[in-house]
Amino acid sequence: MEISSTILWTKLRFFCDGLPREIWRQCKDELRCLKCTRRYSDWRSLRKHMNFFCQMEPLYPCPYCSHRARIPTLLKYHIIREHVSLAETRFGPASQLSEDLGEYVGKPNVCLKCGKSYAWKTSLQRHLSTVCGTQHKFFCNLCGYTTNRKDVLVRHMRHVHQRFAMGS
Repeated sequence: MEISSTILWTKLRFFCDGLPREIWRQCKDELRCLKCTRRYSDWRSLRKHMNFFCQMEPLYPCPYCSHRARIPTLLKYHIIREHVSLAETRFGPASQLSEDLGEYVGKPNVCLKCGKSYAWKTSLQRHLSTVCGTQHKFFCNLCGYTTNRKDVLVRHMRHVHQRFAMGS
């Protein structure tokens, strides 16, 4: 069942309305998924998440265990994290592993410097020009995470530390 912005706002408002005033303001301003409580910065992203990711069944089965992933990238990370030795026997030596896993999960554009794979050639080109082999410009004061893109740092602050990045 697809959730419209109006229905979503009504549900969120209903959920927030019983709270004390200062908490209500925060609840209203922080857009959260009603199912998994993940935060979003805009209605469109929240609605997309609730209509797609939170509703869908995992479609990508792991070839080594019963785990299923919702998106190919999560399957790749699962295989690398949990089954690297088994994956090497299926895909070849570790140097080829990232490239071959990229093809296996639908990401054929592979960075030759670091092994990261991307679904789109433009994403690989952006990675090569702004991330791989360059000194990172932005860093997290809380954990030391570094990146070359401000939007990635803001996303890191939201998802890892559950707060918005302060300042510009």
